[in-house]
Amino acid sequence: GEASYTYRHALLRDTAYGSIGRHRRAELHVRFARWIRGLPTPLGTELAGTHLAVAHDVLPATSAGLDDGTTAADLAREAAALLAGAAEASMVAAPQRAAALLSHALGLPAGTGAERLARRLDLAEALRRSGDVALALEAFSNAAEQALARDDEESLVTAAVG
Repeated sequence: GEASYTYRHALLRDTAYGSIGRHRRAELHVRFARWIRGLPTPLGTELAGTHLAVAHDVLPATSAGLDDGTTAADLAREAAALLAGAAEASMVAAPQRAAALLSHALGLPAGTGAERLARRLDLAEALRRSGDVALALEAFSNAAEQALARDDEESLVTAAVG
């Protein structure tokens, strides 16, 4: 069932995590992410992105990747895309949640310059919608700087209007 993947107590989780190596833990997080995406739950995208991000973070730097050939860069790219997609779905109803998801996505070393700029603009919009004007202005300013550096006039206009 959908509730079967939760730990009932932090000590159980810590014991489970402590008993397996980082590479195996990354493998399990990826396996869980792929399983949860197949469930008909609105949180599937967010949970899958979160678990792929954790897999990226726990994968040892000395590892070439997962056993199936997935690299750390692949994990970061897929996680960032899923987190950004979940943020888009939360933008109207829960802009604070959208901002947190976009911050997480931007914290991953993934995405083209255009994708990162779009996520930065979305983050600024989520912050604006959540009422955090100071952080929103700072985020729009950062996006404008990136748009200028990329010579992206459309994004620069979006940042200026924001």
